[in-house]
Amino acid sequence: MAADTRVSFADENGRVVSWTDYKDYRKAIDVNGVLYGFAGLNDYYEELLEELNIGSNDIDVLDFLSQQAKKENHSFIVMRYETDFRIFGHLDNTLYDSTSTALNVEYHGIGSGANSRIYKKHRNNNSPLIPIRKIIETNEKAIKQATKNGASINKEHYATICAQAGGDNGTGGVINMTTAQKTNAIIQEQLTTLRSIGTEAASLGAVAVCSMDESFEKQKLDKLGVQASKNYQNVPNKDQQELHERMIKRMAERKAQSQKVVEARL
Repeated sequence: MAADTRVSFADENGRVVSWTDYKDYRKAIDVNGVLYGFAGLNDYYEELLEELNIGSNDIDVLDFLSQQAKKENHSFIVMRYETDFRIFGHLDNTLYDSTSTALNVEYHGIGSGANSRIYKKHRNNNSPLIPIRKIIETNEKAIKQATKNGASINKEHYATICAQAGGDNGTGGVINMTTAQKTNAIIQEQLTTLRSIGTEAASLGAVAVCSMDESFEKQKLDKLGVQASKNYQNVPNKDQQELHERMIKRMAERKAQSQKVVEARL
């Protein structure tokens, strides 16, 4: 898997107010031979990594995060590949978990970049980094053209300029591939990065996201025959209940800490 390193910061209305490229950020990682790819609200990715860091069952973690996102009306998607290719998350009022249909595809892109004209043109390339690189190059050329002769543009116009050129302003920075991980401490490294991202988001009075169009993501899954969760009356066992309580507590603490940063700005 491959992914860019851009993080967008969105206000309470979902409007992107800023973005930052974190070169060490990995939206796609390999943990003990299991591949994960992420898009959506970063809090859910951070929570997944918190539990992977202490050796929790990742399926239980992903199932609960999907349920929690539905409860909170949040959106995220995680691709998980081991022996099969599965989707977890909450998209456009639809829950995906371990009871959802597995994907049967050779490639699958997520995030706002996967909806761009440039991605669709290059998605059949043998290397997953090529479509991402082409999007970033297209963005850079479009912005350079728009700012030639010293012209200035507001941040709110970047998305339109990039999209009109076939790119995507939600995609940027450098490209990190799972095959190029150089540390066994990948989870702790990413948690450190995610905490820095969370602090920046709070300082802006925003939330951090890996940009995506949830309606488009759901449409893709519908076309591929991926059915929503069939898990309607699951009763957690003791270990799962302890897991859920721990995750809820940590997410609440993270939210409270972010609120303190926001209040300090006022």
